Amino acid sequence: MIRLPAKKNKKPEAEFKRAAVQFLKIRYGRHFFRLAIAGGPYQRAGSPDEVYSIRGQFVAIEYKAPGGRIGPKQAELIQEIRESGGRAGVVSSWQELEILLAGIEPVQKGMIG
Repeated sequence: MIRLPAKKNKKPEAEFKRAAVQFLKIRYGRHFFRLAIAGGPYQRAGSPDEVYSIRGQFVAIEYKAPGGRIGPKQAELIQEIRESGGRAGVVSSWQELEILLAGIEPVQKGMIG
């Protein structure tokens, strides 16, 4: 079951990210691989929140609360990923997630938004 973000949550970004990961696991099943990014002093500045392989496609997502902004290093890295053939973007809604993943076939046909 997918938990939707709470109405009065102090951390809507974290709640949405958790729900989105659950959704992606269900939608793509064994074709979904999530790489944990721990952060820290040795991580490249601007690295996205999440990095996935979905049906063999590299997908990097920076999750933001609605109205949230990304920094210049994040924007630069998103562009670099796109130029290298990966998918990357800022996601703060289900609609933005669908746009980023458009064309990646779900495991179940009914899982298309």
